[in-house]
Amino acid sequence: MIATYIKWSKRALLLVCIGFFMPISCNCNGVTLTKQFWNADEKGSAVCMALVFIAAAISIIYSQFYRDDLEEESLTADHVFLAISFFGGLGSIGRIAAEYSLSSFQIGAILIIIGWILSFYFLRLASQNKKT
Repeated sequence: MIATYIKWSKRALLLVCIGFFMPISCNCNGVTLTKQFWNADEKGSAVCMALVFIAAAISIIYSQFYRDDLEEESLTADHVFLAISFFGGLGSIGRIAAEYSLSSFQIGAILIIIGWILSFYFLRLASQNKKT
């Protein structure tokens, strides 16, 4: 049962990865926003924006090493990768929201947020079932 929740958590992180390449704000995807932040000497926001995708992708790749034994996988690493992606998003997407408003968000930002919520939910279910 734990393996099922972990697989669903990884599928939710795919939403984060897909959302990164869709328009997030101002008709710019995550790659374009990262470049814009970097060129505007806002290196911290650029790194945070890149962490949204990188941490989600690493989490998905990490689970491939435990493909046969997802029941034995350490959920701590999954929580850490999700937290890195989430806080990276707070640093970059939160900056966009503060500067332009929440109404400037497009489908990519919505997919990223939904992916984070679903991934956290399924990791939480996996953690609860692992304890019992």
